[in-house]
Formats: sequence, C-alpha cells, structure tokens
Amino acid sequence: MPVPIRSRRRSSPHCDRLRAVAFRVLGSHADAEDVVHEARLRLSRQDPAAIDNLGGRLTTALEIALTSFFTRVHGTNGKTW
Repeated sequence: MPVPIRSRRRSSPHCDRLRAVAFRVLGSHADAEDVVHEARLRLSRQDPAAIDNLGGRLTTALEIALTSFFTRVHGTNGKTW
C-alpha cells in the first residue's frame, strides 16, 4: 500500500538528511539515491497510522537498505565494514 500524499510531504525534509547520510557511507550520489529510494519503498509498505516518529522510522529503513546494499554489492552481511 503506497504512502499517502500527506506522508510523502512529511518525509521530504527527511530525505535530504537521508541522502547526506547515505552519501557519506557510500561515497556515491547515485548509490545514495538508490538506497534512499529503497528506504522509502520499505516505509511505504507500513501502515502510516502506526508511524509516530517518521524521521526515526526513515532512518531505520535507511539502515536496513544500506545493509541490504552492502550485502548485494560486497557479498557481506556488513560485519567487515
């Protein structure tokens, strides 16, 4: 179920911060955009009414997306970074 428009607007200010964090970790703007997009997709699968701290939930989704990215790219579960 997609995130309603209202929730998308609320998450927009957080996306700049998420992109900055992802870029610092990955060193690539393209990879950072991909990971932020994946984090937002993960968030869109959750019930918007259950999200009380959108910034925190997005940060958690970003962490999961970064771990997934490293697993796909480097074949590691993140323990070697």
